[in-house]
Amino acid sequence: MALGCSDDSGGSEEDEELSFEIEQPDDGATVADQTVTIQGIAPAGAEVRLERSFASDESIAADDSGSWEYVAELEEGENDFEFFLQDDDDVRASLTVTYSPSLAEESTEVAATEEPAEESTLPEQEEPTVAEEPTEPATVESEPVIPGIAAVDVYMNLENQGFDCEGPDPFGELLSWDCVLVDGTTEFSARIYGISSTAIQAISATVREEGEAPSSANAGEFFGFLATLAYDGAEPEQAREWVTQNIDSGGEITIGTVVFSVFPNASTGRTWEFQMLAEGATPFD
Repeated sequence: MALGCSDDSGGSEEDEELSFEIEQPDDGATVADQTVTIQGIAPAGAEVRLERSFASDESIAADDSGSWEYVAELEEGENDFEFFLQDDDDVRASLTVTYSPSLAEESTEVAATEEPAEESTLPEQEEPTVAEEPTEPATVESEPVIPGIAAVDVYMNLENQGFDCEGPDPFGELLSWDCVLVDGTTEFSARIYGISSTAIQAISATVREEGEAPSSANAGEFFGFLATLAYDGAEPEQAREWVTQNIDSGGEITIGTVVFSVFPNASTGRTWEFQMLAEGATPFD
Protein backbone atom coordinates (compact mmCIF):
# COMPACT_ATOMS: atom_id res chain seq x y z
CA MET A 1 0.00 0.00 0.00
CA ALA A 2 1.38 3.43 -0.96
CA LEU A 3 1.17 5.96 1.85
CA GLY A 4 1.19 9.72 1.53
CA CYS A 5 3.58 12.03 3.30
CA SER A 6 2.70 12.70 6.92
CA ASP A 7 3.91 14.95 9.72
CA ASP A 8 5.69 13.00 12.54
CA SER A 9 5.09 15.72 15.13
CA GLY A 10 2.57 13.53 16.96
CA GLY A 11 -0.96 12.20 16.69
CA SER A 12 -2.70 15.56 16.72
CA GLU A 13 -6.24 16.08 15.50
CA GLU A 14 -4.91 18.13 12.56
CA ASP A 15 -2.66 15.23 11.43
CA GLU A 16 -5.62 12.87 11.44
CA GLU A 17 -7.62 15.31 9.31
CA LEU A 18 -4.84 15.30 6.71
CA SER A 19 -4.55 11.51 6.55
CA PHE A 20 -4.10 10.62 2.89
CA GLU A 21 -3.26 7.26 1.35
CA ILE A 22 -3.86 4.90 -1.55
CA GLU A 23 -5.65 1.73 -0.46
CA GLN A 24 -5.50 -0.23 -3.70
CA PRO A 25 -3.86 -1.46 -5.77
CA ASP A 26 -0.68 -2.11 -3.80
CA ASP A 27 2.36 -0.04 -4.70
CA GLY A 28 4.54 -2.07 -7.08
CA ALA A 29 1.66 -4.31 -8.17
CA THR A 30 1.76 -6.02 -11.58
CA VAL A 31 -1.59 -6.37 -13.35
CA ALA A 32 -2.85 -8.05 -16.53
CA ASP A 33 -5.72 -5.61 -17.19
CA GLN A 34 -4.97 -2.34 -18.98
CA THR A 35 -7.63 -0.49 -16.96
CA VAL A 36 -7.05 -0.12 -13.22
CA THR A 37 -9.16 1.62 -10.55
CA ILE A 38 -7.05 3.44 -7.95
CA GLN A 39 -8.85 3.87 -4.63
CA GLY A 40 -7.80 5.84 -1.58
CA ILE A 41 -8.86 7.85 1.45
CA ALA A 42 -8.48 11.56 2.19
CA PRO A 43 -10.09 14.14 4.44
CA ALA A 44 -13.87 14.22 3.86
CA GLY A 45 -14.77 16.36 0.85
CA ALA A 46 -11.13 17.10 0.02
CA GLU A 47 -9.95 17.86 -3.52
CA VAL A 48 -7.36 15.29 -4.58
CA ARG A 49 -5.06 16.21 -7.48
CA LEU A 50 -3.20 13.92 -9.88
CA GLU A 51 0.08 15.54 -10.90
CA ARG A 52 0.66 15.77 -14.67
CA SER A 53 4.08 16.20 -16.23
CA PHE A 54 3.05 18.18 -19.30
CA ALA A 55 -0.61 19.08 -18.76
CA SER A 56 -2.90 20.53 -16.12
CA ASP A 57 -3.26 18.46 -12.95
CA GLU A 58 -6.44 16.37 -12.79
CA SER A 59 -8.94 16.93 -9.98
CA ILE A 60 -10.66 14.11 -8.04
CA ALA A 61 -13.22 14.77 -5.30
CA ALA A 62 -13.29 12.75 -2.09
CA ASP A 63 -16.81 11.97 -0.84
CA ASP A 64 -18.23 12.71 2.62
CA SER A 65 -16.52 9.62 4.02
CA GLY A 66 -13.16 10.62 2.50
CA SER A 67 -13.16 7.87 -0.15
CA TRP A 68 -11.95 8.69 -3.66
CA GLU A 69 -11.11 6.75 -6.79
CA TYR A 70 -9.51 7.29 -10.19
CA VAL A 71 -9.80 5.02 -13.26
CA ALA A 72 -6.55 4.90 -15.26
CA GLU A 73 -5.61 3.40 -18.61
CA LEU A 74 -2.14 1.88 -18.25
CA GLU A 75 0.73 1.75 -20.70
CA GLU A 76 2.68 -1.48 -20.99
CA GLY A 77 5.44 -1.46 -18.39
CA GLU A 78 5.69 0.74 -15.29
CA ASN A 79 3.10 3.49 -14.71
CA ASP A 80 3.81 6.11 -12.02
CA PHE A 81 1.10 8.15 -10.28
CA GLU A 82 1.60 11.08 -7.89
CA PHE A 83 -1.47 12.33 -5.98
CA PHE A 84 -1.59 15.28 -3.56
CA LEU A 85 -4.12 17.33 -1.61
CA GLN A 86 -5.15 20.63 -3.20
CA ASP A 87 -5.18 22.34 0.19
CA ASP A 88 -1.72 21.08 1.13
CA ASP A 89 0.46 19.85 -1.75
CA ASP A 90 3.06 18.60 0.74
CA VAL A 91 0.63 15.80 1.63
CA ARG A 92 1.21 13.26 -1.14
CA ALA A 93 0.64 9.62 -2.07
CA SER A 94 2.55 7.88 -4.86
CA LEU A 95 1.92 4.62 -6.67
CA THR A 96 3.67 2.49 -9.30
CA VAL A 97 1.67 -0.12 -11.21
CA THR A 98 3.16 -2.38 -13.89
CA TYR A 99 0.92 -3.44 -16.78
CA SER A 100 1.95 -6.85 -18.18
CA PRO A 101 -0.43 -8.25 -20.83
CA SER A 102 1.61 -11.46 -20.81
CA LEU A 103 0.15 -12.32 -17.39
CA ALA A 104 -3.25 -12.87 -18.99
CA GLU A 105 -1.66 -15.08 -21.67
CA GLU A 106 0.16 -17.14 -19.04
CA SER A 107 -3.06 -17.55 -17.05
CA THR A 108 -4.83 -18.78 -20.17
CA GLU A 109 -2.03 -21.23 -20.90
CA VAL A 110 -2.15 -22.63 -17.35
CA ALA A 111 -5.92 -23.07 -17.54
CA ALA A 112 -5.59 -24.83 -20.87
CA THR A 113 -3.08 -27.36 -19.50
CA GLU A 114 -5.08 -28.31 -16.40
CA GLU A 115 -6.52 -31.82 -16.54
CA PRO A 116 -10.34 -32.06 -16.42
CA ALA A 117 -11.98 -33.72 -13.44
CA GLU A 118 -13.50 -36.38 -15.70
CA GLU A 119 -12.32 -37.64 -19.05
CA SER A 120 -14.51 -36.32 -21.84
CA THR A 121 -16.32 -38.84 -24.04
CA LEU A 122 -16.78 -36.32 -26.86
CA PRO A 123 -14.79 -36.94 -30.05
CA GLU A 124 -11.60 -34.94 -30.35
CA GLN A 125 -11.74 -31.89 -32.58
CA GLU A 126 -8.99 -31.05 -35.00
CA GLU A 127 -6.87 -28.11 -33.92
CA PRO A 128 -7.18 -25.11 -36.23
CA THR A 129 -4.15 -24.24 -38.29
CA VAL A 130 -2.44 -21.14 -36.90
CA ALA A 131 -0.96 -18.81 -39.46
CA GLU A 132 2.72 -17.97 -39.04
CA GLU A 133 3.58 -14.52 -37.74
CA PRO A 134 4.34 -12.15 -40.64
CA THR A 135 7.93 -11.03 -40.96
CA GLU A 136 7.04 -8.05 -43.16
CA PRO A 137 5.32 -4.86 -41.91
CA ALA A 138 1.64 -5.46 -41.12
CA THR A 139 -0.69 -4.53 -43.98
CA VAL A 140 -4.41 -4.19 -44.65
CA GLU A 141 -5.20 -4.87 -48.32
CA SER A 142 -1.53 -4.19 -49.16
CA GLU A 143 -1.49 -0.94 -47.14
CA PRO A 144 1.13 -0.74 -44.35
CA VAL A 145 -0.18 -0.18 -40.81
CA ILE A 146 1.32 0.10 -37.32
CA PRO A 147 0.90 -3.44 -35.95
CA GLY A 148 -0.97 -4.09 -32.72
CA ILE A 149 -2.39 -0.62 -32.07
CA ALA A 150 -5.93 0.77 -32.49
CA ALA A 151 -7.25 4.32 -32.51
CA VAL A 152 -8.80 3.84 -29.06
CA ASP A 153 -5.38 2.95 -27.61
CA VAL A 154 -4.17 6.40 -28.61
CA TYR A 155 -7.11 8.72 -27.96
CA MET A 156 -8.07 7.08 -24.65
CA ASN A 157 -4.53 7.62 -23.34
CA LEU A 158 -4.76 11.26 -24.44
CA GLU A 159 -8.21 11.76 -22.92
CA ASN A 160 -6.80 10.45 -19.63
CA GLN A 161 -4.23 13.26 -19.88
CA GLY A 162 -7.00 15.89 -20.24
CA PHE A 163 -7.21 16.09 -24.05
CA ASP A 164 -10.49 16.66 -25.92
CA CYS A 165 -10.74 14.10 -28.73
CA GLU A 166 -13.13 13.90 -31.70
CA GLY A 167 -13.60 11.50 -34.60
CA PRO A 168 -13.54 9.53 -36.67
CA ASP A 169 -13.84 11.99 -39.56
CA PRO A 170 -13.24 11.29 -43.27
CA PHE A 171 -9.71 12.11 -44.45
CA GLY A 172 -9.53 11.28 -48.13
CA GLU A 173 -9.80 7.50 -48.28
CA LEU A 174 -8.82 7.25 -44.61
CA LEU A 175 -10.29 8.15 -41.23
CA SER A 176 -8.83 10.60 -38.73
CA TRP A 177 -9.21 11.34 -35.02
CA ASP A 178 -8.13 14.69 -33.53
CA CYS A 179 -7.12 15.46 -29.92
CA VAL A 180 -6.32 18.92 -28.52
CA LEU A 181 -5.21 20.32 -25.18
CA VAL A 182 -4.46 23.98 -24.42
CA ASP A 183 -2.45 24.55 -21.26
CA GLY A 184 -1.69 28.21 -20.67
CA THR A 185 0.31 29.48 -23.66
CA THR A 186 1.02 25.99 -24.99
CA GLU A 187 -1.20 24.06 -27.42
CA PHE A 188 -0.77 20.28 -27.75
CA SER A 189 -2.48 18.52 -30.66
CA ALA A 190 -2.43 15.02 -32.10
CA ARG A 191 -4.05 13.37 -35.12
CA ILE A 192 -4.50 9.65 -35.76
CA TYR A 193 -4.72 8.41 -39.37
CA GLY A 194 -6.26 5.00 -40.04
CA ILE A 195 -7.66 2.77 -42.74
CA SER A 196 -10.08 1.71 -40.00
CA SER A 197 -10.26 2.08 -36.21
CA THR A 198 -7.98 -0.96 -35.83
CA ALA A 199 -5.66 -0.33 -38.80
CA ILE A 200 -3.59 2.77 -37.99
CA GLN A 201 -1.09 4.18 -40.48
CA ALA A 202 0.26 7.19 -38.60
CA ILE A 203 0.11 9.32 -35.46
CA SER A 204 1.13 12.97 -35.88
CA ALA A 205 1.52 15.59 -33.16
CA THR A 206 2.29 19.29 -32.88
CA VAL A 207 3.25 21.57 -29.98
CA ARG A 208 2.92 25.35 -30.36
CA GLU A 209 4.40 27.73 -27.79
CA GLU A 210 2.97 31.26 -27.61
CA GLY A 211 4.77 32.41 -24.46
CA GLU A 212 7.56 34.97 -24.24
CA ALA A 213 10.25 32.33 -23.65
CA PRO A 214 9.36 29.28 -25.79
CA SER A 215 11.12 26.05 -24.85
CA SER A 216 11.24 22.57 -26.36
CA ALA A 217 10.69 20.98 -22.91
CA ASN A 218 6.91 20.62 -23.34
CA ALA A 219 7.32 19.14 -26.82
CA GLY A 220 9.91 16.67 -25.53
CA GLU A 221 7.57 15.53 -22.74
CA PHE A 222 4.53 15.19 -25.04
CA PHE A 223 6.29 13.48 -27.94
CA GLY A 224 8.16 11.23 -25.50
CA PHE A 225 4.80 10.19 -24.03
CA LEU A 226 3.42 9.33 -27.50
CA ALA A 227 6.61 7.41 -28.33
CA THR A 228 5.86 4.96 -25.48
CA LEU A 229 2.52 3.86 -26.99
CA ALA A 230 2.50 0.07 -27.24
CA TYR A 231 2.54 -1.71 -30.61
CA ASP A 232 3.97 -5.01 -31.84
CA GLY A 233 7.75 -4.66 -31.82
CA ALA A 234 7.76 -1.47 -29.73
CA GLU A 235 10.74 -0.38 -27.60
CA PRO A 236 9.11 2.34 -25.46
CA GLU A 237 12.12 3.50 -23.46
CA GLN A 238 14.40 3.55 -26.52
CA ALA A 239 11.80 5.59 -28.41
CA ARG A 240 11.28 8.06 -25.55
CA GLU A 241 15.02 8.56 -25.08
CA TRP A 242 15.56 9.13 -28.81
CA VAL A 243 12.79 11.74 -28.95
CA THR A 244 14.10 13.74 -25.98
CA GLN A 245 17.65 13.66 -27.35
CA ASN A 246 16.59 14.87 -30.82
CA ILE A 247 13.77 17.30 -29.98
CA ASP A 248 15.90 20.35 -30.89
CA SER A 249 17.92 18.91 -33.77
CA GLY A 250 15.26 16.73 -35.43
CA GLY A 251 15.82 13.38 -37.08
CA GLU A 252 14.38 9.98 -37.94
CA ILE A 253 14.68 6.45 -36.54
CA THR A 254 12.94 3.14 -37.25
CA ILE A 255 11.95 0.93 -34.30
CA GLY A 256 10.31 -2.35 -35.26
CA THR A 257 8.18 -1.45 -38.28
CA VAL A 258 7.47 2.15 -37.22
CA VAL A 259 9.37 5.24 -38.39
CA PHE A 260 9.71 7.99 -35.75
CA SER A 261 10.38 11.56 -36.94
CA VAL A 262 10.88 14.87 -35.11
CA PHE A 263 10.67 18.22 -36.95
CA PRO A 264 11.69 21.31 -34.95
CA ASN A 265 10.71 24.66 -36.51
CA ALA A 266 13.99 26.51 -36.55
CA SER A 267 12.49 29.60 -38.23
CA THR A 268 10.20 30.55 -35.32
CA GLY A 269 11.45 28.38 -32.47
CA ARG A 270 7.81 28.03 -31.37
CA THR A 271 6.55 24.91 -33.16
CA TRP A 272 7.63 21.28 -32.94
CA GLU A 273 6.18 18.37 -34.95
CA PHE A 274 6.34 14.61 -34.45
CA GLN A 275 5.18 11.57 -36.42
CA MET A 276 4.96 7.81 -35.92
CA LEU A 277 4.52 6.25 -39.38
CA ALA A 278 4.02 2.65 -40.49
CA GLU A 279 7.11 1.61 -42.42
CA GLY A 280 6.37 1.88 -46.15
CA ALA A 281 3.47 4.35 -45.73
CA THR A 282 3.50 7.83 -47.29
CA PRO A 283 4.30 10.54 -44.70
CA PHE A 284 1.42 12.84 -43.73
CA ASP A 285 1.82 16.62 -43.88
